[in-house]
Parts: sequence; structure tokens; C-alpha cells
Amino acid sequence: MIADNLLPDDALFDCTDADRSEISAVLTRISSSGRLETLSFVSLDLPDAGDRIAARILQGRTVLALATIARKTQRKRALDQGVHEFLTTGPVDPDQLSARLDLLGGCPALPPDLSFDMDSGRLSLGGEVHRLNEREAALVEALFEKQGGFATHEELLEKAWGSRTTDRQNLRVAINRLRKRIEPEPDLPRYFLSEPAIGYRLGRPASHRHM
Repeated sequence: MIADNLLPDDALFDCTDADRSEISAVLTRISSSGRLETLSFVSLDLPDAGDRIAARILQGRTVLALATIARKTQRKRALDQGVHEFLTTGPVDPDQLSARLDLLGGCPALPPDLSFDMDSGRLSLGGEVHRLNEREAALVEALFEKQGGFATHEELLEKAWGSRTTDRQNLRVAINRLRKRIEPEPDLPRYFLSEPAIGYRLGRPASHRHM
């Protein structure tokens, strides 16, 4: 269970009643060892969500935006406004919330020995070297270039397939193959993270080398 003093008193101030109730209930069921003193949840369903995001960022707060999968436009706008993380609501998955809080609190998701060599297309992790095919290497390169930020589906399709209109199922298959080869628990990914209707990103590293 998360200790109450790890979250600021106004962490849920910028939430709808429904989101506040849902997050509050889930927080009692999870734990996090991250530093969460500056965290603010912001519901994208609020009519002035953009103003709230901007105000919180100016205050130096870490913003976690809340939205349903259907809110694609709002979520893309929030990305442009500088939100640090997203969480899909309705209902909130406790494991997902715990993972997002750990990332926001500075707990690394990527191991420090992870490295990717663009020239050879090789990804090294835990003493193993994974030889990636051309498309896999292009995807990993694009994700590394974002430095923990999201790469949209369209950006990844353009990078690996040369067209933003390529069927996204190809992208999902490629990411799943990478997860099966590299993730400790492919069904609970911690390295290749997805944001429904937006894209993918790499988990935040303690430190990583991009050669």
C-alpha cells in the first residue's frame, strides 16, 4: 500500500469525481518505492485540462494524465503540452498504475547494462546479444531516439516500413516479438511500453548506452 505521505495533498485535485474515486481505490492496493512528492493526476475529461496541465508543469509538478482509450485527440494534445505519463482509466489496472508510479518516481524500468548498436543492429542485455532484423533494429533505434518519450504508431511505421499507412498489426507483431525475446515477462512488459491509440516508448533507464 502506498503511504499517504508519499503523495502531495492535492495530487488528485485536478481529477473528475469518477477518476478521483477510481484512483483512490486503486492506490490502497499497490505499493511504490519511487519519489512521488511532486505528482499530480490530471483528468483529460475536464474542460480546462490543458490549463491545469500547464499550471502544474509551471509549478514543477510531475503530471500523470488520465483518459480512456477513446480520448486519442486529448492525449496527443496533452503530450504536446508536456505531460510525463498517461494512465488508461475505466478501469485502472493496479499493475499498470504501480509501474507508472515507479517510472515517475525515478525507479528504473530498464537495466543499466542495456545497450543498442545501431551499426550492427545488436541489442545487448544481461550478457546476451540479440541480433535484430532490419525492421526490429529500426524500431529500437526510433524508441531510443525518443529518450523515454513516446514514438507514435505513424512515426514507427514510417521508420520501419517506410509508410505511415502500413497496417498497424505489423507493428504490434514486431513489438510482441521483441518483447518475447527480451522482456523477462512478455505479458507484463517493462521495457517496451505501449500507450493505446498513441504509440510505444522505452521504459525509463537508470542509465543506458546508445552506441
